[in-house]
Amino acid sequence: MYKKPEKLKKGDRIGIFLPSSPIKNEFREKGINEIREMGYIPVEVEDVFAGNGYSAKEPEETIKDLRSFFSEKDIKALWAARGGYSANHLLRYMNEIGEVSPKILIGSSDVSYLLWYFHDRKDMVVFYGPMAFSSIAKQSYDRKNLNMILSGNYENIEIPGIILKPGSVK
Repeated sequence: MYKKPEKLKKGDRIGIFLPSSPIKNEFREKGINEIREMGYIPVEVEDVFAGNGYSAKEPEETIKDLRSFFSEKDIKALWAARGGYSANHLLRYMNEIGEVSPKILIGSSDVSYLLWYFHDRKDMVVFYGPMAFSSIAKQSYDRKNLNMILSGNYENIEIPGIILKPGSVK
């Protein structure tokens, strides 16, 4: 049975972690502001600019950040800052995270490695979605739908496109 995270409420704290490529301050600031405008409190890891050209942080530091966010009860969600490259280097350290209580975990791109790990090994429900310091920062996402998903209001989500075969799913 998969462990469902709590629904997010306005004012909840979201931990932003750095699993992949280095970040740019312009996108960082825009992402932080956008998350605040959504009604959440972004919480950043230390040394957001510690990157080495390929990775935003060393794998051991990112694992430490993840472990910390999972242990903090007031952090209700974990959101990947951006994708690109190097999340795959975290896989050999993932067992060091230990037991986790379910939290909303959002990412895409190479962060899919981590989503799959938490889904497969920790039985967590995970969210393939926009990154905090890329798609969110660029406002290339649907804020209304994302807020509905994060708050657990799935009934009213509007998905653009045409219906090829009508029906219902569970």
